[in-house]
Amino acid sequence: MFTTAVDKLLSQFFALSAEERSCILEVLTNTRPINSSEGVENFLSKRLDVSKSGRPVCPHCGSLKVVKNGKHFGAQRFICRDCEKSFGWSSGSFFNHCKKELSQWFKYVDCFMDRLPLRECARRCEISLDTAFRWRHRLLDNLQKIHHSVKLTGVVEADEVYFSISYKGSRKFPAQRAGREPKKRGMRSAKRGLSNEKVCVPTAVNLEGKSTGVVCNLGKPTTGNLKAALSSKILPGSTLVTDSLGGYPSLAESCRAIHIQIPSKKYKKGIFNIQLINYYHSALKGMINVRFRGVATKYLNNYIVYNNFVTFAKESFMEKIKILKDEIFTARIEKRSYSANISKREPLPLLKNQYLL
Repeated sequence: MFTTAVDKLLSQFFALSAEERSCILEVLTNTRPINSSEGVENFLSKRLDVSKSGRPVCPHCGSLKVVKNGKHFGAQRFICRDCEKSFGWSSGSFFNHCKKELSQWFKYVDCFMDRLPLRECARRCEISLDTAFRWRHRLLDNLQKIHHSVKLTGVVEADEVYFSISYKGSRKFPAQRAGREPKKRGMRSAKRGLSNEKVCVPTAVNLEGKSTGVVCNLGKPTTGNLKAALSSKILPGSTLVTDSLGGYPSLAESCRAIHIQIPSKKYKKGIFNIQLINYYHSALKGMINVRFRGVATKYLNNYIVYNNFVTFAKESFMEKIKILKDEIFTARIEKRSYSANISKREPLPLLKNQYLL
């Protein structure tokens, strides 16, 4: 029976294209050391030994004038002769202050790709709920860097989606609620329609599986809001398909894009429609409101990127795993991703309007 199963797997493997086979082999060979119980410091000491002197580059100033500075709980420490700062193998890296094993990290990556709730991630990876939360946002903060480089071309559909303001998880920071009494999930807003109790997220997608979206303003967006959110993402020469909102013609003009505006109460104009962006909104709301039971507005930008990468992007599962691994091992951590800073972010991360009307 074992031989039959192996033969079946091999036949399925060789039925794939050469590019898909090479991608699978690369992922499998790269994950071999990860499945062990090797510690982060030990693994990074082998992987990040990049300078000719056999010592790491200083993460603070980039200097090569680095010497050993004793050990701390068995982990080698270094000191830079230029900036005189001490550091270890993981200092400044994605694994900064990480005391877990690599096998736990890459179990977590699988949970992340499956969009599992935090409690299930914590159970599978044998970590605390707080650690599962911090790891998720450390991954999402690094995916934001990929999102910043996204540019849309070809046929681009654009529309806006709205979410109720949420101060979920702000009991320790009452000032972030701006004097508002706490609400239970599912409660109706005090005002009907598109009021200042809703955050607007202008979004855009193209037929290649690329997407963008960002928390922009409260209530209905102005032309300046749309330009601030989308003008840098849409390349000249694209075909911009939108609904009848008045700000989109000016947005298309600023992007030097061909504008197809679908009239009110119509579903399409010729061969053009906005069904793809409507599907994108449905998937985004389903992930945020159903799967994760609502998220705090201060983290909403991260969950938009989460949906863009895991749900909407057309890369295969293996390719996405490889992208995450490359990002983990090459990214430098920013101060906003430190554990102590994640929960202290702005409660309403509204986009500054750079366009004066």
